[in-house]
This record gives sequence, C-alpha cells and structure tokens, in this order.
Amino acid sequence: MIERLSSGDVRAYLNQKFKLRADGCPEIEAELVDVSDFKMRRGPMARGSDGQSPQAFSMIFAAPAGTMEPQQMFRVATEGLGTLDLFLVPLGPSEDGRMAYQAVLG
Repeated sequence: MIERLSSGDVRAYLNQKFKLRADGCPEIEAELVDVSDFKMRRGPMARGSDGQSPQAFSMIFAAPAGTMEPQQMFRVATEGLGTLDLFLVPLGPSEDGRMAYQAVLG
C-alpha cells in the first residue's frame, strides 16, 4: 500500500484505463492522459507535519465524449494502483472531443 501518493507513482499508469464511480452516476471508463507537477512555494508554510515538502500534482482523465458529471468525489480504480477516492472536476471537452476531468493532490 502506498502511504503518500506521488506523481511518480501515478505517472506509471499514464494512458491506462481507470474506472470512475460516484454516487448516483453511471460507471465511467476514462484514460489517464496527463500527470503534472506543481511548483510549491518555499518557507515553513510549505512543509507538511512531518517536515517534508509535499509535491502537489494533478491528474487529468479523458472520459468518452458526451460524459458530463458534476464535480464530486469519485472512486477511481485501475489494476496495479488500486482504488483511490479523488475529487474530480470537469474541465470540459478536450481537443479530441473527450470530456476531461482533473484531480489535484498534494
């Protein structure tokens, strides 16, 4: 089990299919299409309770065109990484027409 998920842990699953499940919504199969790191500010407020500087990152999933679920908690699962509870926000259609959803962690 991963104690603290990092962008490196997730990047290994780029271009793989994930199952997205939320209360009251049909299951969605989506592809992890992007994992991006954010630069963190420096200073005492940028450190976690363990003294380490957490690395914030985002994950973007591409769901089939026409999929439009509201922002909410989703149970996100794929073989190997397991199941994560993530707050996903719809970003709108991507250039290829698929609906993009983003989670920000860190």
